[in-house]
Amino acid sequence: MKMIEKKCTPTIRIIALLAACMVACTKISSESYVLHVVKHEQGWGYEICKNKKPFIYQEYIPAIEGRIPFSDKNSARKTGKRVLKKLRNHQSPTITRTELVEMGVIEE
Repeated sequence: MKMIEKKCTPTIRIIALLAACMVACTKISSESYVLHVVKHEQGWGYEICKNKKPFIYQEYIPAIEGRIPFSDKNSARKTGKRVLKKLRNHQSPTITRTELVEMGVIEE
C-alpha cells in the first residue's frame, strides 16, 4: 500500500503543477487588446482598448513636437498596429521618431 502512495504523489504533484501553469497562461492571454482607427475634427488617430475598455487614445502623432494629427487613416493604423504589437509582446508602447520614419508616417 505504501508503494502505491509513493508512486501517486509525484503524479499528483505534476498534475497540480500543470493545472497551475494553465491558470497562469489563461490569466496572461485573457488580456485582449483591440485597435480602433478613429476620425476626429483635425484628422485621424487611434484607440487601443484593453479588455473592452479604453486603454490608449492617441489623436496626435507621437514622438514629434506639437499636436499634429495623423493625415490619413493608414498612418494612424500603422502606428496603432506597432503599439499593439509592443503591448502584446509586453514591451513599452512608446513610439520613436525613427519608427515613424521607418513606417512612412513622417518624413525625416
